[in-house]
Amino acid sequence: MCHLVVLIPLAGIPLFWLLPLGYALPINVVLWLVTGVLGYKVVSAMRMPTQDGFKSLIGGEAMVVSTVSPSRQYLVKVDGELWTARCAEALQPGDTVRVTDSEGIKLVVRRKSEDVEVKGNERHCH
Repeated sequence: MCHLVVLIPLAGIPLFWLLPLGYALPINVVLWLVTGVLGYKVVSAMRMPTQDGFKSLIGGEAMVVSTVSPSRQYLVKVDGELWTARCAEALQPGDTVRVTDSEGIKLVVRRKSEDVEVKGNERHCH
């Protein structure tokens, strides 16, 4: 499907029969520029690593929705989806966590630490 982008300038060829050169040429130049930009975007998208499955969630933020069991298993919401997760620490619903790994289809999370240093009475955010 992506190779169809190359055919866009061919749509401008009939313009040379229908319009004077002063109109047809600028329109055709714009079509060539659009083709170049779209071609660049297509090639860039094809070179990006695939981001499918739950492995792409690693490194992302999640919110604890509820506790599944007393053995520190939780239901977390990541990118609008609910996932089962486990954490070494006790968490409460509403806590923000970071996804660190996966075990099968269960996520491993840890409490998100605020990247804030306190020096004297000043707070420096990073």
